[in-house]
Amino acid sequence: MKTKTVLYIGLATGILCAVASLVITRREAARQVAAQALQTKPDQARNQARPAALPVVEQTAPEQPASPPPATRVKPALPPLNPAPKAQTFPDPRLSDPVFKEQLGRYALDYVGGGDADADEAWIQIINDPSLSADARQNLIEDLNENGLSDPQNPTVEDLPLILNRLALIEDLAPDSMDQVNWDAFMEAYKDLADMAVRLGRQVGR
Repeated sequence: MKTKTVLYIGLATGILCAVASLVITRREAARQVAAQALQTKPDQARNQARPAALPVVEQTAPEQPASPPPATRVKPALPPLNPAPKAQTFPDPRLSDPVFKEQLGRYALDYVGGGDADADEAWIQIINDPSLSADARQNLIEDLNENGLSDPQNPTVEDLPLILNRLALIEDLAPDSMDQVNWDAFMEAYKDLADMAVRLGRQVGR
């Protein structure tokens, strides 16, 4: 019994000595590795901290301002020796006559909306002329439903394009009527022309 106990004690003592020797060996190895690391780190730090080669800066001489171009003399244009006389225009005295302007507007009315731009422009200027009486302007506008049509009482399908053009013209001009007289005349002409367009449109659709 005592012999077994002595054996157990000896075995435990040997194991403890082996473990202690292993621990001491590993500590010594770790201490050497640490010492080497401390010796190499400063060198590595110095190498890493050392800046790369500085870039070479090329020095160039400052640019000299460009000299301004020499001034050039501009030769003035000379007037012609014998200038041609300017043509003198004399306004037609009839254009200041309200009666004549009404007659001119009546003539232009036959072609309004038919593709004659000059007739359209002349008629528009005359119906907006304050020198014309209210009755004259009213008649020149309301007669859009008569003048220029083949038969004002019984227009035909051939009149339909002219009627549609005059409707579009009224839609464009009425909002800018110069006074209530022109506005009412536009509305009257528009109503009659619209009735004609509807009636003729039904004939075309048959």
